[in-house]
Amino acid sequence: MRVLLLVSGFVVSMSGWVIGDPGSGFPEPEKPKPAAQARDSGFLMFFQNTALTDNRFTFAPQFRLAEDSGIKRFVFQLSGIPWNAEVSNWEAVDQDFARYRNENPGVSVAPRLLFEPPVGLAEWIKAGAVVNSKGERSGQVSPSSPDFLVHTKTALGSLVRHIEAGPNADRVWAYYLAGLETGEWIPWNYRKQGADYSAVSRDGFREWLGKRYASDEAFAAAWGKPGIRRDAAGIPVDSEGRFPMHPLPSDQPIISFYSLPEEQDWVDYSEYVSDLNVRWIRELSEVVRKETSKPIITFYGYIFELLGSMSGHLKARELLKEGTVQFLGGPVSYWPYTERLTGGVGAPMGAVDSLALHGVTYITEDDAQTHVTMPGIKVPAWYWDVSDSGHRAMKNAEETDNLHRRNLAFTAFHGTTTWWMDLIGAGWFSEQSTWDLWTGEFGQALRSINALPYRPTLAVIADEESRLYEKWSYSGFEETYPVLRNAAMACGAPVGFYYLDDFLEGRVPQCEAYLFVNAWRLSPERLDKLKARLSKEKATVIWQYAPGYLNPAGGGVAGVKATTGFDVEVDEGRLGSKGVGPCDGLSFGGKNLIKPRILIPDQEAEPLARYATGELSAAVKTVSGHRNILVADIGWTSDLIHRLMGNLAYTDRPAVVQCSDRLLYVYAVRDGVLRIKAPAGKTFPGGEVVKTVDLARGESRLLELKPK
Repeated sequence: MRVLLLVSGFVVSMSGWVIGDPGSGFPEPEKPKPAAQARDSGFLMFFQNTALTDNRFTFAPQFRLAEDSGIKRFVFQLSGIPWNAEVSNWEAVDQDFARYRNENPGVSVAPRLLFEPPVGLAEWIKAGAVVNSKGERSGQVSPSSPDFLVHTKTALGSLVRHIEAGPNADRVWAYYLAGLETGEWIPWNYRKQGADYSAVSRDGFREWLGKRYASDEAFAAAWGKPGIRRDAAGIPVDSEGRFPMHPLPSDQPIISFYSLPEEQDWVDYSEYVSDLNVRWIRELSEVVRKETSKPIITFYGYIFELLGSMSGHLKARELLKEGTVQFLGGPVSYWPYTERLTGGVGAPMGAVDSLALHGVTYITEDDAQTHVTMPGIKVPAWYWDVSDSGHRAMKNAEETDNLHRRNLAFTAFHGTTTWWMDLIGAGWFSEQSTWDLWTGEFGQALRSINALPYRPTLAVIADEESRLYEKWSYSGFEETYPVLRNAAMACGAPVGFYYLDDFLEGRVPQCEAYLFVNAWRLSPERLDKLKARLSKEKATVIWQYAPGYLNPAGGGVAGVKATTGFDVEVDEGRLGSKGVGPCDGLSFGGKNLIKPRILIPDQEAEPLARYATGELSAAVKTVSGHRNILVADIGWTSDLIHRLMGNLAYTDRPAVVQCSDRLLYVYAVRDGVLRIKAPAGKTFPGGEVVKTVDLARGESRLLELKPK
């Protein structure tokens, strides 16, 4: 059933002024420098998981459809990497390449190299196995094992030399480096067991501490343990039942941050794990670089997706600034699973728009199950998606089409790239109608704007460093990251996702609004840069929860006030808010007790929401000439962010919006009528400045824009 939504307009007024009143004279951002290697076939590639021997019969028909649709770049999983450098058998590798060569010699491939040696292969694997807190050894090798890294580099070098010296060299357009859990550099089993307690992990951590701290005295002071030495430090042990990571019951308080200095060991271990991943990717990239200048792909940087401070994904900017990789990516978000399906927002896992600022291209792995499955398919045991309550296949060709429209639009407008992936080799892309979307008018229109610079209306800005200090591992994280990101995606305006350091360095383009996700820890230098830019730009600024609370020069309420300009207090109370004033009628927020809970007893601020206990949980005031909004509760909704955006939103209710100078794309997350306004200085064909469309959830429109 369609619902007609009656609206009174786009403006949300507050004491005579407007949230998000659009400014003028914003300079165009510097044009991103995307990696050119993926552009000759547009921005779509194809990846079939050829490692599945049972389902390889689905390869040929999908390959032909992709190639007939103009796809020139493919990705495939090598069957195996020879780990014995002295006696290498390349038969399986050569057969994988031959499969592509035999189908069509005109395409290029990127082999996915999964660094996962067979269990029991050598003594160095047994000695370097991951160990849980109970002392139990797993079947996986710890990335802290120096032998593992050496053997991997040796095997990789041997493999790349073989490929580059053989008949397949001119067919390889990139090398895809994959490691650890799911090949995405996720620490083995960390969400269940936490840290890795193996001897190699302990020794690696101690070596890292030796470089992190200038002396044992500095180390002992940081950890609050007089007399402790760096070479005697141990891996931190959880004594509070955090693992396996799980939602907390509502009567159990969320502890937001590690207590310092008592829990500095967890902060340091968390940073060590991320540094370890960066080291692996950097050193493996160097091995490839010695043999070829071809681009390098890896998946990394899931700041909005992976639980816990020890996720290993919190140093992505280290890879960006060093130019280590040319393509960095990840799948469409899994949190929650339903949001990756038709009707969901299809959010990215990382700060995707920061990549182009460093000349790196983001890859979206579009691997949702379509409406097609070929006969005779065997579902592999590792395909965990089917156990998720939200998982389902697309119902029909129309639903598959709607899903791909949403994801291709994100790719095109953000200037990124994507591959359609048949994850289990089931023939998901074996129907012509699926490819018609790409070859038709919609695909052609998107290809015309893919290389244009992207300037969002709302920049969502996240900080890698601050995440290292978070003690919450499920409840708290869920509301603050994936829930917020999904809500922002549907705020009714173009959204970009960036790292805080890129904002402070002036790389992030000037936007009409900024949403700071987690600016918990700000040194005086970082805070000065942040405030200087905000004061200069006069944009709408939206803060989540407790910005500046961990300021090393003076945190707590003083740090929050110094950062946001609001008077605040703290207690330990329950989350959950009701909107008032301009946010009247809205309900949002978590359900748990939380420590600290931020209260806003600011007499100069206009109320936006209150906790059930009556204190202000959200408010707005003018600070240094810009509109400042603090929402201290966590667990936001798209309705809340849409309301906060005011007339910066292009739609009269929540929807996903992408926009360029020539095209506007709108995607419905609810059934009903949408009123869409054209950007400033633009009209729709025919001179309309507001267009009304009736869309079911999951449907979308691509609209042309004309100069006014």
